[in-house]
Amino acid sequence: MRWPDDALTEVAMKFIGKLEMPQEYKNGLSRMCCFAHQTVIDSASLMEKELKRVFYVTPTNYIELLKGFDQIIGAKRKEVGN
Repeated sequence: MRWPDDALTEVAMKFIGKLEMPQEYKNGLSRMCCFAHQTVIDSASLMEKELKRVFYVTPTNYIELLKGFDQIIGAKRKEVGN
């Protein structure tokens, strides 16, 4: 079942809300994460229709996307700080 955009954006805001950055960036980044996830779902559906291959996209994938972003931004901030 596909999550509504509002729910995906709200979940992203919980993860991104902890980051140190201006609020307007957080809002845009949350919407971008939602867009990316919905685009992956659409692409998976197209792949199934055209190639007859099933690619599952789950809410866990979305959470992993957000966790991965948090890890990457932390590593890059550390790299820039050094």
